Amino acid sequence: MKNRINRLVLKVSNGKIRFSEKAYIFLLCLLLSTFFWFLSSLSDIYTTTLSVKLKYNSLDESFILTEEPPKQLSFKARSSGFELLGEQLSLNRNEVEVNLQDAKSEKNNRFFILTSVVKPSIREELDADIELLDLESDTLWLSTEERLKKKVKVIPQVDLSFKSAYKLRSKIELNPKTVEVLGPKSFIDSLLEIKTVLYKAKNIDDSIKVKLKLIAPANVNGFRIEPEEVDILIPVEKYTEKQLTVPVKVNNEMSQNLIIRTFPDEVELTFLVPISKFNSLSASRLDAVVDYNKESSKSQKLKISLQNLPDYAVLRKIEPERVEYIIRK
Repeated sequence: MKNRINRLVLKVSNGKIRFSEKAYIFLLCLLLSTFFWFLSSLSDIYTTTLSVKLKYNSLDESFILTEEPPKQLSFKARSSGFELLGEQLSLNRNEVEVNLQDAKSEKNNRFFILTSVVKPSIREELDADIELLDLESDTLWLSTEERLKKKVKVIPQVDLSFKSAYKLRSKIELNPKTVEVLGPKSFIDSLLEIKTVLYKAKNIDDSIKVKLKLIAPANVNGFRIEPEEVDILIPVEKYTEKQLTVPVKVNNEMSQNLIIRTFPDEVELTFLVPISKFNSLSASRLDAVVDYNKESSKSQKLKISLQNLPDYAVLRKIEPERVEYIIRK
């Protein structure tokens, strides 16, 4: 029996085993019969489950949805197989609007909408030959929260490296420095800042202007930043070394009858300054100060602190860092 089947289905040609002509005819007949059976089945009446996409609108501006509402609604429908198959394809391309003004309050910012409200809209989407039976859910649940708006500061995130002798001339400039954020009150209340995406640059030898997007927090429904990006200026300049001699000043002398004298009475200061500001930094605008009251009574030297140093200058060295002193009447 097995050999007979093999002879009907297979044949040998040029040493190769192939399907016989009878096998191909059999497969063709099988495919045609399956196809006609499928067409015949589609003409029968069926009850099946279809689904429609939902679109929500008309939410009060003072509230925000804190959880994703149901995105689709399933329902039972009855019609021929042809109609049901084509209808689901059509429903996949359309949406049924859900008016949030129809929502009813339960408690704690929980609302619900009876699906019977949207049933007429679903029926309008269906072909006239399709009978809408039951909706699989009788209620759409919604979670809302008060919407809050406030301004927060922007924090730039940068990873920079400079060519030799080049540095930031001043702080990175932002425009705007603050942005407006909108979102659920429980989240916005504790939000203090918004960061930019990370900006990386190497071997910098000139100022950089760039727009950076702001990072919105993940998984916070209804969160929005206005504007969504900021302009950033990274001021860069070549620096050079500058030395100044500054007299030592004494703060908080012991009394009017007692005078503190330091040795030496001047200190040498070494700075790095931008070339454009080289002549702007002078000894007259700087104060090298000692404070007797901040030192231990056993200390034989007073520490020098520098005051009124402009932002663009970088102090490299104070020589000496501490000075000897005597107290005279």
